[in-house]
Amino acid sequence: MGLMESGLVDMTGMSEAASRGRVLLQEREPSLRRVLQLSLGKAGFDITPVEDVPGARKHLESEYDAIILEYYPQTACGPFIEQVREASEPTQSPAVLVTTTFRPGDEWRRTYKPDILLYKPFDIRYLEKKLLEVLHERTENEKAIR
Repeated sequence: MGLMESGLVDMTGMSEAASRGRVLLQEREPSLRRVLQLSLGKAGFDITPVEDVPGARKHLESEYDAIILEYYPQTACGPFIEQVREASEPTQSPAVLVTTTFRPGDEWRRTYKPDILLYKPFDIRYLEKKLLEVLHERTENEKAIR
């Protein structure tokens, strides 16, 4: 059961329109996953937490405004980013934020092109700020296309 379902994050009274967006959060470390879920939930995001990339794949059919993935050398994070983008309309592809303690390298960044790459440790408020910026930019781009 997620924290929202358990009542630890109170979304009562927050309408769908008031939500800042749906976010799929993949993080291996349970305590960091919980802190990010609580913090982003309190900031108004609807969070779906998962432990790993295979867990994230199970949510590929759902629509998300953003996906936060943890990069580490043995992960299939990059191919999952490609899979997400291929499954979405180009203008409706979710924003992809990648967190890591490793340096994925320029080749990885050029190949998978995450919208944001954050190195751990990072300030959660900074993550929230970057998430809001990339979602705002995508909203503006969608308006311009219409």
